[in-house]
Amino acid sequence: MEKPVYRMMELRDEITIQGIYSLTYQEKGAEFLFAGEAHDFWELIYLDKGFLYLLIDDKGYKVNQGELFFFNRNQHHIVWSDSTVAPCFMTLGFAMEFPHPQLFQHRRFLVGEECKAILKKLLAERVASFGGELSLELGEPKQGSAPFAQQLLKLYLTELLICVYRTCLPQREAPQSVSSIRNRTQALVFQTAADYIREHLGERIEIPALCRHVHVSQSQLNRAFHHQCGMAVGEYLSSQKLQRAKELLAVSGMNVTQVAQALSYSSVHYFSRAFKQKYGMSPRQYSNSIRCQ
Repeated sequence: MEKPVYRMMELRDEITIQGIYSLTYQEKGAEFLFAGEAHDFWELIYLDKGFLYLLIDDKGYKVNQGELFFFNRNQHHIVWSDSTVAPCFMTLGFAMEFPHPQLFQHRRFLVGEECKAILKKLLAERVASFGGELSLELGEPKQGSAPFAQQLLKLYLTELLICVYRTCLPQREAPQSVSSIRNRTQALVFQTAADYIREHLGERIEIPALCRHVHVSQSQLNRAFHHQCGMAVGEYLSSQKLQRAKELLAVSGMNVTQVAQALSYSSVHYFSRAFKQKYGMSPRQYSNSIRCQ
């Protein structure tokens, strides 16, 4: 009797997941701003409750409850909400090779029950097998965790991408215009930076540090300030310091040197020159004026 001849069908990976960078689930306040980043890996965001606005490379989107959105590699994205409902969302950053990346880029997908079940499995495996707060960065594998946890994460993520590709239809764009979302984003960026400036006027505020606090580039920060108040961020910072200087000279009893030190000016001379350029008189003249007294 002849032995049967078996032919192996090679199973190739059409989607290759190289690794994950983050896997979090977060609940934010009703009004929050994540002012932006860009990174050399993919990221998805699934909205479990509420809604979010996204500004991606100057294109605006609104993502609603039950929808999933992909950020492609090196896309600068800003995420925010101004709803009365506190948004809850899952984010997952990962490196992959995918034959049709354009099918995910700049698209919102309404997620069905099959994909939701995979998202739940991803979160459950992350909690059971890896350290770190779920709302923060992914930690190291836990001691004594179930075997093959890393491979399961890889399999679940691959399954999710295939599920989205096969079953989820891209949603039509939200009715909010790009310019409206951009304008509201710039207003939030401005307000976040202005609040920081107001709370730290007594310190020496460096513009790069302010950009890091708000998570935007200096050019983006300047655009937001020009749009909101008609001046660059450096001009605004100087204006706020000088306005505070006027208040201190009028009500605090401090002399010119003490005011300059309280506001972290590099020298009394520099402070006096800036004050005179702004108000047409020196700090000493202002403190001695009838108007001040």
